[in-house]
Amino acid sequence: MPTVTISFSSPFAPALYASCVAGNLVEQLWNFAWPSAIALLHPSLLPVAIMGFFAKLAIIAGGPLVGKLMDSFPRLPAYNFLNTVQVNIMPLTSKETVQLYRNLFADSSASFRR
Repeated sequence: MPTVTISFSSPFAPALYASCVAGNLVEQLWNFAWPSAIALLHPSLLPVAIMGFFAKLAIIAGGPLVGKLMDSFPRLPAYNFLNTVQVNIMPLTSKETVQLYRNLFADSSASFRR
């Protein structure tokens, strides 16, 4: 069986690959967690289906637009800006989901007290 050797052209390449793997892992966990959270908030799966549809539609429609935007700017600053936006949106949506759960459980516990 032939052996495979990986050569890195830069001493920083292993760290960059590790960063990419960590980012992809977090993104995959997020893609699993947010539909689960929405499914817990609503008795039917219709909101999950609608959110999934519009998320894919936004990727299909927005992907070429973001690509053209990145092509019109220097690559590294555009990439850093898009990563900054993504990193800031995830905690915001997490906070909104936690707030929804707090309101939902506060309303349900108040109705039990009556």
